[in-house]
Amino acid sequence: MQVRQKPTPHKLLFRPTDLYIFLLALFWIISYYFSGSSQGHIGFTFLVASIAYYVCFRSFKDVDKTDSFRCLAFIIPGVLQSLFVFAQYFDLVNSFGTFELSGTFINPGPLGIYLGICLLPSLYQTIKTSHPNIRNILFICSGVISLALLSSFSRTAYIALLFSFPFVFWPWEKLRKFLLPGIAMLLLAGATLWMLKPDSAQGRIYHYWISIQALTENPLTGSGAGQFARVYNDYQRQFFYDQPDSRFASLADDHGISFNAFLQIGIEYGMIGLVLVLGAVFTVFQNNAGKSLLPSRRLHVAMLSFILLAGMSSYTFSIPVIWLSFLWALTILSEDQRVIFRIPLSASLLWLFSGLAIVVFLLLLFLGGRQLTNAKAWEQNTESINDQNRTENLTLYEGWYSHLKAYPSFLYNYAFELSEARELEKSNLLLMQANKAGLNNMDLHLRLGYNYYQMGLYDRALIHFQYARHLTPVRLSPRYWLVKTFEAQGKKDMATSEARDLLNLEVKVSSFKADYIRNEIRKYLIESGSVLK
Repeated sequence: MQVRQKPTPHKLLFRPTDLYIFLLALFWIISYYFSGSSQGHIGFTFLVASIAYYVCFRSFKDVDKTDSFRCLAFIIPGVLQSLFVFAQYFDLVNSFGTFELSGTFINPGPLGIYLGICLLPSLYQTIKTSHPNIRNILFICSGVISLALLSSFSRTAYIALLFSFPFVFWPWEKLRKFLLPGIAMLLLAGATLWMLKPDSAQGRIYHYWISIQALTENPLTGSGAGQFARVYNDYQRQFFYDQPDSRFASLADDHGISFNAFLQIGIEYGMIGLVLVLGAVFTVFQNNAGKSLLPSRRLHVAMLSFILLAGMSSYTFSIPVIWLSFLWALTILSEDQRVIFRIPLSASLLWLFSGLAIVVFLLLLFLGGRQLTNAKAWEQNTESINDQNRTENLTLYEGWYSHLKAYPSFLYNYAFELSEARELEKSNLLLMQANKAGLNNMDLHLRLGYNYYQMGLYDRALIHFQYARHLTPVRLSPRYWLVKTFEAQGKKDMATSEARDLLNLEVKVSSFKADYIRNEIRKYLIESGSVLK
């Protein structure tokens, strides 16, 4: 009699990296709900989607079988992004940001980093394939991506690529002989960049110093999703309030993002969030250290190294596609880790779980994409804004509000229209809502100060004008409004002193507005009988 064997139960496996990622997801959810940040809406949608994405790719068991498809997932978008850059160069399409060549990003820095990530799989496949025609196609793809990467002028991407691409071609056994020379080259490259652009390099060091101080606000749990700008700019304002003659004053500007991905994680999610991210990275490198890795595994070591190096001087984890690339590399490199615990599941339940993760990922991508589409539609519709018809403008903003109330930039622009229409109290409510959502820059405080000035609440106006003055010491507008407010209060000596400081201030970039302010201040000093100095 033949005994029927019981089917081997399937198991949902959890490895060390998985544990860190899922703890990070849980912490994100808690942080989102307790931070009260409305900006977290789209950020939160994306973060949950990224965890579903991580689960999706856990279903791939064999790296080599899906190796070519995984590489194509980077090569094809990289080529398309590069073609978009070339189209911008020939004025066939408009730029998404203020820079001429930025692809679909807001500036060339993230563009260069993303293209660097895409270039690594393209080079890998070019060398790996034995088919001449396919190799020629891949060679052309690599060339196209390289040209677009060069046009980004991203120094961060150049340095990260220089120190990560050797992992694609050589095993660690050979590369470790060059570890010390590599560190020396990295220091040399840093020194070269310092000499080429000393102001930029000093600005980064000053930025890191302020960021480290900002970490102390909520060192354990962080200040919440999307709150970097609010916290960082508070500490920058305090820094220049305490040190008004600092040599860094000429480099100061209000920042909405960090130039170090790890410091931004620390400020928004505290040491808990930072330790969880670094813990996931550590478990991956620990798992692969000292092993003879397959070429496909070395490729993902190179991609992960590139993202980490770029994150030292850029906001890589704030860019969805780069964060997903980071998770992608973690997924591949942790596939053969030891299993911490198992959850027995039938084959149907396991497929159901994976399918559900895919559905959640696609659904949340759709929702996030719709939010971004609404934001883009609003930005395009701002061209229809008519400065001569405030009533019509407010009608448009009222219609957009229900769709875009999670976006601080929309809230600020809506508040601006209300302010110009003399609805000052409602404007201030929206400005404070934008501040709670994470917006904290010179323009916001100038508009708050202006509204209070128009309401005759000069003491409140001074608070915001002085905040803006210390936040951006080399800007003229905050000092101009301080002069007007002191004059309105009858504090002539203080107004005169501030006016003279304004005229003695060295302006970084000449503009019509700067010339207008200087001329107005000169007239004020002459009419008030003060001596110009």
